[in-house]
Amino acid sequence: MNKFTTISDDIGKLKNLQKLHFMVNQVKTIYPVIGDLSNLTVLNAFNNKLVSLPSSISRLKKLAILILDRNQLASLPSEIGDLQNLTLLSLANNQLMTLPAELGSLKNIQRMIISSNQLTTLPQRFVQLQTLQKLNLDGNKFSKLPQSLMQLKNLQLLHLGDNQLSTLNGISQLKSLEELYNRLADAPELNETHVFELGKYRFDSKRLTIQMASGETKKLTLREAELLKLLCQNKNKLITKTSILMHVWGDDSFFNSRSMDVFISHLRKYLKDVLVVKQFGNA
Repeated sequence: MNKFTTISDDIGKLKNLQKLHFMVNQVKTIYPVIGDLSNLTVLNAFNNKLVSLPSSISRLKKLAILILDRNQLASLPSEIGDLQNLTLLSLANNQLMTLPAELGSLKNIQRMIISSNQLTTLPQRFVQLQTLQKLNLDGNKFSKLPQSLMQLKNLQLLHLGDNQLSTLNGISQLKSLEELYNRLADAPELNETHVFELGKYRFDSKRLTIQMASGETKKLTLREAELLKLLCQNKNKLITKTSILMHVWGDDSFFNSRSMDVFISHLRKYLKDVLVVKQFGNA
């Protein structure tokens, strides 16, 4: 694993670069020179320490996939709306409390993942995202369904779990919706185990914590907890990668598959000598 803290200015000279991946590093800043990569179609900055994006990102006219999960973003530049070829935007596990209205200009967006942030509403201009088919809003702070969400006529898959919703009033307006994943805030508890003893560790999927024998407590992200809970529930069983991805990520894309591998490596580090996940082929 590398530990880059910056992306060199020299990268702007790679005029033919089409895909840039710098996952699981310590990068805090992307310099404006990123805008010189006019042929870039994929930018994957999963699991770094980014706190902002440069406005020059607007010059990436060919960018189709932008992955910024597990960073420290509290805001997005309004220029992100200039990415007219963007089809996938993934922003899970950041610190976003609001989204720029300019996101409504993403005329080709098909999938948007904004889970595990601090959102309470969506911009009114979200109504313009008529190409959007899959939207993940798990783990935010919505107390009611945003009106702009109800206007997404082509939305087929919607994740709303672990918010503060007590009703789904208005959901019937989403005529194209095929899959809805949700847990209401006041839904009755199922007779389902949420505490798992894992050797010297105690995992609480509801509190999102792992407690060590020493008493030290490790806080998990929502997705880490969901993944570990699914593995615990299927102990000593064969479960396909596709099943895991659809259950936890809601999408079995290549990029989510790579993301899952990273999450499993994190859990292995937390649960040393206890968690064993064997993979067979592409299963």
